Amino acid sequence: MVHRAFCSATACRRKAKVVAITEKTPGTEQLGSTSYRRWLLWAVLVLPYTVVYFHRLAIGVLREDLALEFALTATAFAQIGAAYFYTYAALQIPAGILSDSLGPRRTVTIAALITALGTAMFALAATAEALFVGRMVIGIGVSTVFVAILKVLAVWFDDGEFATLTGLTAGVGTLGAIGAQTPLYLASQRWGWRAAFVAVALFSALAAVLCYTVVRDRPAAAGNRHGEAAHQSHTNLWRELGATLRNARTWPPWLMFAGVYGSFIGLAGTWGQSYLVLVLGVAPETAAGLLTMSVIGIAVGGVLFARISDALRHRRLPMISCASIYLVFWIVFVSGTVQSVSALRFLMLAIGLAAGVTMTALPCGKEVNHPSFSGTSTSVVNVGGFFGSAMIPVAMGWVLDRFEPVVGVSTAYRYALLVCVAGAALGALGASLVTETRCRNIYFALQQRAKES
Repeated sequence: MVHRAFCSATACRRKAKVVAITEKTPGTEQLGSTSYRRWLLWAVLVLPYTVVYFHRLAIGVLREDLALEFALTATAFAQIGAAYFYTYAALQIPAGILSDSLGPRRTVTIAALITALGTAMFALAATAEALFVGRMVIGIGVSTVFVAILKVLAVWFDDGEFATLTGLTAGVGTLGAIGAQTPLYLASQRWGWRAAFVAVALFSALAAVLCYTVVRDRPAAAGNRHGEAAHQSHTNLWRELGATLRNARTWPPWLMFAGVYGSFIGLAGTWGQSYLVLVLGVAPETAAGLLTMSVIGIAVGGVLFARISDALRHRRLPMISCASIYLVFWIVFVSGTVQSVSALRFLMLAIGLAAGVTMTALPCGKEVNHPSFSGTSTSVVNVGGFFGSAMIPVAMGWVLDRFEPVVGVSTAYRYALLVCVAGAALGALGASLVTETRCRNIYFALQQRAKES
C-alpha cells in the first residue's frame, strides 16, 4: 500500500513537472523551440524596422510635390521633415523603459499600429499643419522599435551574436531607406505620393499583426529574471540618467553622432534631391538614384567600421579617420567641382560610407559609463544623432528662405549646404575628443584613476 501510494505520488509529480514545462505564459516561448523560432522572430521584427528607415528619408524626394501642393516655404518643409526626429529623439530614453515594462512584443505591435495611423494621417492630410502632425505621430510610433529589437536580441541570442545582429538589423533596415529614394519617387510619379503612403500604412498594419502573432518576449525557461531588471530600471532611472549626463565623457560621441548623422540626413533625407535637381541640373530620377548610393554607403559603412573597430580594439582611430574624411568629402561636394553623374555617384557612396562610422558612437558612450547604466548611456548618445537630424535640416531651410530671394537659388543652396559642413566639422571635433576604451568598459578604471590623482 505504501509502495503504491509512493508510486502514485511520484507519477503525479512527474505529470505536474511535464505540465509546468510545456505550459507557456503570455509573451514567452518554449526553450526547446528557440533554435529555429529566434530567427523567425528577428525576421518579423525587421519588417516594422524597415518602415522606420523609410520614414526617416521619405520626404526628401517629395519636396517639390509637397511644396507645390501645400505652398510650403523651405523652413516649413524642413520643420515637417524634422517633426519625425523631434519625437524620435525625445522618446529614446522612455523607449527602453517601455520595452522593459510592456515587453518587446506588445511594444512593437503598438508602435507599428501608431506608425500606420501616422502614415495614413500624412497621406490624407489637407493642410501643412496636418502633414506636421502626421509626421509627429509617425515619430512616436517608430521611436521604440529599435530599442525593442535590441532587447529581443539580448534575450533570444547569445552574447557573441549581439553585435553582429545589431549591425545586420541596421543593414536590413536600410532597405526601407532605399525604398524611400528611387522607388518612392517612381511610385509618386505613377500613382501619386498619397497612394504610396497609404500602401506603407497598410504594410505597417500588417507588420503589427505579424509581430503580435509571431513574436514572444523571451523563451519560457528564461523565467522572470528580466522582470527584476525592469523593476530596477524604473527605480534607478533618474539616478542612472543623471550620472550619465554628468559624465563629461558621454558628450564627445554624442557630438560626433549629432554632427555626422545630422548632416547626412540633411543631404539624403531632406535637401539633397532639391540641390541635385535645381542646382546641378540632374534629372529627378537620377538624383534619387544618387541619394540611394549614399544610403547604401551608410548601411555598408555602419557594419564595416564597427567590425574594424572591434577587430583593432580601437575606437578613436576609426572614428577620427572616418569623421575627418567625411568632412573632406563634404567640402568637395559643396565646392561644386564634382558635377558629372558618375563622379557624383562615387562621392555620394563615399559620403555614406564615411557616415557609417556613427555606429561606433553608441559603444563609445556605453563603455565610459557604469556597466549597469548601459541602456541609459546608449539611449543618451542615440539622442544626439536625432537631435542633429532635426536641427540641421531646419537650419538649412532657414538659410534658404533668408538668402534665396537675395542671391538666387544656386548660391542659397550652397550657403545651406555649409550648415552640413559645419555639422561635419562638429562631428570631427567630437570624434577627436572621444575617450579610447579599447572596446571594453573602463568606467571603474577611470574612477580608480580619479581617486589616485
